[in-house]
Amino acid sequence: MAWTVNVAFIFLVLRLTLAVENFTIPLGHIHNYTQMINNLLRVPKTFYVVGGTFEKDPLMDISPYPFKCGEVEIKQRIGNKVPIERSFLEIADKDPKKRQRLTDKYDLEDQKSPGYNYSNFVDVYRTRSHREFAGSMYLLLSDSLTCALFYNNRYYDCELWVTDKPAREKATNVSFCGAFVTTCNDKTVQWYYNYDDCYKPLK
Repeated sequence: MAWTVNVAFIFLVLRLTLAVENFTIPLGHIHNYTQMINNLLRVPKTFYVVGGTFEKDPLMDISPYPFKCGEVEIKQRIGNKVPIERSFLEIADKDPKKRQRLTDKYDLEDQKSPGYNYSNFVDVYRTRSHREFAGSMYLLLSDSLTCALFYNNRYYDCELWVTDKPAREKATNVSFCGAFVTTCNDKTVQWYYNYDDCYKPLK
């Protein structure tokens, strides 16, 4: 799945004028930069999970509710471990006015794929009650500042993170990385901020 995105990205870069001798050197630098997960997780920040190919959170053991209005809060790195809090909006079926955010805590641990000389994915561990492996997330594409596209190898799903909350009714393809979320696998893309409830204050 990651190969599909990488091929699309390579062709995009080639069309952007890397027509110089030995263009593979600058192309390699760009490719490496877009997959260095340490750059993305270097400092605490909040990301909004605006799009993906799953209906329920693949990191939760059993998720009873559809994933909507997702957020990921990156905490301060501790060695090769980055604590995060990941949440989404729960809306009660019997009473839609009852809304709250469901939050889980995780640790992200840096890992390297064979042939890489830098960390390009993280192993994810749930930490709320006891430490439990929740899957691995591969960084397919990122500009290290505003967006990231991940691939979850446990359920073969992709998800799009952005640093700016999208404007109401404009939650599709809201970033450079968003242009590629539809190409990372053959699943239907969901847009998790196409709901008015994402913009209403919790009561």
